[in-house]
Amino acid sequence: MLAGNLLAWFFCGRLAMTISLSVGVGFVLLLRLEISRRSQTAYREVALICRHTPAFVSILSCLKVNRPIPPMRGWAASPDFVHLIPAIQFNMKPGTILDCGVGVTTPLASYAVRQSDIGKILFLEHEAKSVEITRESLKTRGLKNLAEVVHALL
Repeated sequence: MLAGNLLAWFFCGRLAMTISLSVGVGFVLLLRLEISRRSQTAYREVALICRHTPAFVSILSCLKVNRPIPPMRGWAASPDFVHLIPAIQFNMKPGTILDCGVGVTTPLASYAVRQSDIGKILFLEHEAKSVEITRESLKTRGLKNLAEVVHALL
């Protein structure tokens, strides 16, 4: 940038150098704003991960899972909510659980029911494709006998 300004001054005079310097400073300011925006985005992501980590650790410490847990990002249920499922199951020991909409809560609630050795779960799902995927997932995890997935318009 400095070399460009010197060349502008040498060939075109002071006005060209001033314009070139102004454009350079504007570019640096825009670059700084973009770096700041990206830093804030990264900070929010890290803060979210840090906020969800204790809940995720809580889930893993109470449930004995035999398959990877489905990703929780992008789902309606975040780790801070999902970690309540085993707590409710182990403390209240409900006989039947009704869950509307399948997702990450489906296998975790089923694992909690299996470990507490009490209860059964009825999952209602409005998308036929999700019903089949969930049924297969529960079968693969050995949880099919604990949960029933019903295709229902919600």
